[in-house]
Amino acid sequence: MTKKEICERYLKVYSAAVCDVLDGLGFTNQAIVENLHPVTFSAKLVGYATTARGTPTSLKIDPTNNYGLKFVDGLLEDQIVVIDATGDRSSAHWGELMSTAAKSKGCRGALILGGIRDVEKIVELGFPVFYQHKIPTDINGRWNYIEFGIPIVKGNVTIHQDDFILGDLSGVVVIPNSLVMKVLLEAEEIVKVEHTVREKLKRGESPLEVFKIYGKF
Repeated sequence: MTKKEICERYLKVYSAAVCDVLDGLGFTNQAIVENLHPVTFSAKLVGYATTARGTPTSLKIDPTNNYGLKFVDGLLEDQIVVIDATGDRSSAHWGELMSTAAKSKGCRGALILGGIRDVEKIVELGFPVFYQHKIPTDINGRWNYIEFGIPIVKGNVTIHQDDFILGDLSGVVVIPNSLVMKVLLEAEEIVKVEHTVREKLKRGESPLEVFKIYGKF
């Protein structure tokens, strides 16, 4: 199965089902607990992480050696940009033009552990972005990229290059690359069962009896 096909199937499951599967596999700390916001209620992240980290700086960016633009220029189809701003709140670490370039390369969204700007334009573009804060200031002279393809640790969660990212209104979960297919198949089964349970509850059937049969509530 291609990465694109896997991503399309992950669009049909949701973070709670994926976390239930990961819990059952012993991976109990895969949800990012930091306060993350989707740019729209319909924004959903599904794709393979490509990571970057930066640091505060007072140096101006050299136009001929712009690491951020080099990072975006190297993006691939079905990736999710994951940027660790290392706690910086002085500037926006992602914006409209980065989103436009990323989308043109087939990138499926961005998880910005930091700030964004140009929010209206990102929404118009239809590019899914999850972020921690909004601020209109540029990074130039405030923050710069320093590392790429590195593990990013947020709380108890470590995001490695090529791990799978799924984000929806309930939150963001990180699926280790080696478990992507196993988690997908089991999450799809959970979604089917929960659909059946939901329909029975809508018909007024006893929650206790439904739980006894399906083990879900």
